Amino acid sequence: MSTHNLTAHCTALILLCSLGCDDPTQGAQGGEGASGSTAGQRLEAPLGATGVDRPDMGSTWSGADGGGADGGDADGGGADAGGVSGGVSGGASGGSVVGGDGGALAGSAGGAPMVCGELTESAIEALKPVDIIWVIDSSPSMGEEIEQVQRNLNDFTARITSSGLDLRVALIASERDLATADRDYIGVCIPPPLSAQDVCPDVDSERYRHVRLNVHSADPLQRFVEGRPQLDGFLRPNALKHLVFVTDDDAGWGLDAEEFMAIIEMDELLRGALVHSVVDEIGYQPSCAFGDSCSCGDERGETYIQLSERTSGLVFPICEADWSPLFERLEERVTEGVELPCSYAFPPDSQGRTFGPDQLNVYWLPVGGDEALLPQVEGAQACAEEAGWYYDDPMNPSVITLCDASCGEVQGQVRLEFGCMTVKR
Repeated sequence: MSTHNLTAHCTALILLCSLGCDDPTQGAQGGEGASGSTAGQRLEAPLGATGVDRPDMGSTWSGADGGGADGGDADGGGADAGGVSGGVSGGASGGSVVGGDGGALAGSAGGAPMVCGELTESAIEALKPVDIIWVIDSSPSMGEEIEQVQRNLNDFTARITSSGLDLRVALIASERDLATADRDYIGVCIPPPLSAQDVCPDVDSERYRHVRLNVHSADPLQRFVEGRPQLDGFLRPNALKHLVFVTDDDAGWGLDAEEFMAIIEMDELLRGALVHSVVDEIGYQPSCAFGDSCSCGDERGETYIQLSERTSGLVFPICEADWSPLFERLEERVTEGVELPCSYAFPPDSQGRTFGPDQLNVYWLPVGGDEALLPQVEGAQACAEEAGWYYDDPMNPSVITLCDASCGEVQGQVRLEFGCMTVKR
């Protein structure tokens, strides 16, 4: 998926370091289990185990074939060979390691030094979040189109989020049917799960916000600009942005395509947004006979089509009875370009174990080279020309990103180790 050449067959080694040793006895491997006579002294790693120095955590070991391990208060009968499998061998817990078939671990938590066992997990490529804003013409001629949006928007959102994307949906449209002296409006009401409650008017939720403005045929662009401040705190700085205008008319007074683009480019949260148009592509033709391929709207949506062409967005015909292809094509476009090169998701837990952001170390294995430990740096600006990695948010991270000097165009593998104190530059 990545746009870079990094072939990210990444392995996250989640280090199960939950058990320390006030009584610093670590189990040895082998057939018969040792008795409690080992209490009070640290056992050496078994023959064949590989030593790995863990930052600030002393030394640990793993690997040798063999069965269960005995702690200071071990209980006779060593485990069968392979009793503790998957690369975790002996000494993985303080307290007691009960022998017998299967090498069941029954250690209890202790103090430092903490000794880590190993469990492999696949790292997940980090994806950019996506914010999509729908602006719906709520004039009386839009009744069928509004029904299409109400019927399809939840399914559209569910399909995108099922692919792993973090999607938020905003809607700028009338919230209820309304008749005024000059204009009439049709209310747009999105059901749960986007709406927090199954009521109309709908209710905003963490993933959904309805900007409740009356939008008529010629003024979707103007209403978008008016409603934009209400999306502060909902739109995310690091999210890809998509704007979808749905109308059977062209933009009228207020703004043209050039003026609207200038506004978008000056808005830090909207700069680079793609504009998609669900509009009349033909325009009203009085001479059209029944059955001809004629317009279903008042005017060709020329301004919106120009905006879509300028931003490489999509244009859909509003006159189609079946909007399934529209949502399918929009789904494909929304899921494009979401990969974060050289970035990986920070797993909040593994196998029920939770780890803090200060318990991560990153190892880089370039093709044809030796594995190296990469230090953490404070942010992208601290990378300079040196190797390293950083969090998107040091206090509450969700993404781990490698510096260009560590990733860039170089192919290799990344190993993420959780559970031991982070090495920093």
